[in-house]
Amino acid sequence: MLIVLTAIVFAVIGLALGAGGTRLLLLGGSPYYLVAGLGFLLTAFLLFRRRAAALWVYALVVLGSLAWAVWEVGFDWWQLGPRGGVIILLGLWLLTPWTRRPLGFVSPTGEQYGARAWPLALASLLSIGVALFSMTQNPHDIRGDLPGEVVANPNLGGNVPPGEWHQYGRTPFGQRYSPLDQIRPENVSNLQVAWQYQTGDVKLPEDVSETTYQVTPLKVKDTLYVCTPHNWAIALDAATGQEKWKYDSNSGMNPDRQHQTCRGVTYWADPAAAPGSPCAERVYLPTSDARLIALDATNGEVCTSFADNGVLHLEQGMKYNPAGYYYSTSPPVAVGDKIIIGGAVNDNYSTMEQSGVIRAFNINTGALIWNWDSGNPDVTTPLPPGETYTTNSPNSWSVFSYDEGLGLVYIPMGNQVPDQLGMGRSEHVENIPPPSSPSTSTRARFAGCARPCITTFGTWTCPPNPPCSTSRERTGPSCRHSSDRPSRATSMCSTGETGSRLSRSRKYRRPAARSQRILLRLPSPSRASPSCPRRSWSATCGGSACSTSLRAVSNSDR
Repeated sequence: MLIVLTAIVFAVIGLALGAGGTRLLLLGGSPYYLVAGLGFLLTAFLLFRRRAAALWVYALVVLGSLAWAVWEVGFDWWQLGPRGGVIILLGLWLLTPWTRRPLGFVSPTGEQYGARAWPLALASLLSIGVALFSMTQNPHDIRGDLPGEVVANPNLGGNVPPGEWHQYGRTPFGQRYSPLDQIRPENVSNLQVAWQYQTGDVKLPEDVSETTYQVTPLKVKDTLYVCTPHNWAIALDAATGQEKWKYDSNSGMNPDRQHQTCRGVTYWADPAAAPGSPCAERVYLPTSDARLIALDATNGEVCTSFADNGVLHLEQGMKYNPAGYYYSTSPPVAVGDKIIIGGAVNDNYSTMEQSGVIRAFNINTGALIWNWDSGNPDVTTPLPPGETYTTNSPNSWSVFSYDEGLGLVYIPMGNQVPDQLGMGRSEHVENIPPPSSPSTSTRARFAGCARPCITTFGTWTCPPNPPCSTSRERTGPSCRHSSDRPSRATSMCSTGETGSRLSRSRKYRRPAARSQRILLRLPSPSRASPSCPRRSWSATCGGSACSTSLRAVSNSDR
């Protein structure tokens, strides 16, 4: 009975592969699937007949599949796995004694012998060996050397004093570079603990598994601003570690949240407010229950003039709003009179989740100024009452950077959820194109690194696409991206009196990069002489361990 069920399974797989493979071949695709389907059907027939030749035929299927997979994707484990994983598991099933025994023979003495396993065993071992070898390879690694030339008086972005850290990446450019030089490789081992502060926020038994401490503290004048995984905002004296104030957002617990973390807060000083007046300096705290809270940076009191008594509810405009599925884990960016924020959407939980819309709000009042929804990129005017954003559209859970001179905000984008299901996606969310006509408040430009992608257990499966460019040359009022590899793509951005333009040309086929980057044009009060950025900026967010203390170190080698 077991051999019959096994034969049925192989027959069903063979029919599916054969039918799909025939259609693919008629469309000009690979003949592999049709051939593999015929191999499965022949194996199923021989299993029904209880012939040992079934193991020989399936060994050929395994070897043929291995050769096809390596030819198609090389020794890339994350692409080999989906192509051969099920085939190898079925082969291991055929090697079990209870499967081989009915395929064997009975000796003249009446003893039952199973079919010989070595043909299929050798093919399976070879495939497993190739899989193990591919795990040690990194076919997409592009090695290079950073230039050794030091730039005199580089533009670091913003007007941040050397000893301060005003944003997640220190300056608007997001480079995470400090010009301080007191701590050097030769004396870093002499650092000693100056003070330590325990936040008191610890991981609880009812917390989700990804409860992590990932904050990048901000230092403004003599104060450090941090947030904790459960969305407490804390201000500390940078010299002593003494607590100045603490604010608990009471974001609660929800088992449906995928992440419980806070990567940082946003600092903003109102240039129009009198120094020392209430909320003249603010800290904006994102929470894991989809709120953005404005706090007075001097005392932690809620700035009630912002949004709804100091609280902006980010779930507005969502067609579906399951609790715990949408929240912001990264600090928004403050640009002029706007605060721009995205949000994380749970991966692979549902096909009816919130939108990944990017929104700009008035930083004083919380009023919506513009919204950029990748599922509806042509309309950036504030969403009218009663309408909703695109369900499941690609989101940005990470950190933004911006260039006020160019009027651009740089936004790393993910793909549409569910990550592992590619159906039901529109052309907009697959390619994230620029709008045909810019609005008065924002203009989007696509800056490469994007193609339809599906996440498969830690890997992205994408059609070929040129990577982001690797170098820039100053060419007067414009800057040109170039590469020394003939197969690489080239792109150009230029700035003139009418604004900026981004374009690219595709010259080759390579696996796509793992992210998409969107550039949104911001209105700027002065556009007389914009300059090209010297480099591209990106942010790396990480941290898997949950720690609840901050340390300050002092250098004994002064």
